[in-house]
Amino acid sequence: QTAYQLKSMFGCRVICVTRNRESYSNAFPEFVYGLNTPQLCALIKKARGVLCNESGPAHIAGTLEVPTIVVAGPSLKRKFAAWLPSVSYVSNEAMTCTGCDFKVDNGYRRWCDFGCQSLQTLNLTGVLEQASKSFV
Repeated sequence: QTAYQLKSMFGCRVICVTRNRESYSNAFPEFVYGLNTPQLCALIKKARGVLCNESGPAHIAGTLEVPTIVVAGPSLKRKFAAWLPSVSYVSNEAMTCTGCDFKVDNGYRRWCDFGCQSLQTLNLTGVLEQASKSFV
């Protein structure tokens, strides 16, 4: 739904970069998969903007100063946003997060204790509003 609304808002291509196409077949208008790191960097550099989770592409886009919106749990932006000025975060601030945050006692965990409820309850309007500010 978000991909098609972004395509309508900006009149641009919306491309899902993924490892396999099967899991996202109806969610995105276009797919690119199987890219190596230099290819991914080249695609991101040409992008008007990047919308993704807190992941490698977010860091690449931020480093390349491409406007980026990271959809993340409420704890992450305190850790990563300060040093990447082209990156903005959208999260469900009303929820507390105890999941994928970095924990000194056990390091970084790739899972969330609550199945990432903060992302499941994220308001699409907030993502689209941030896109209208970031992807101009």
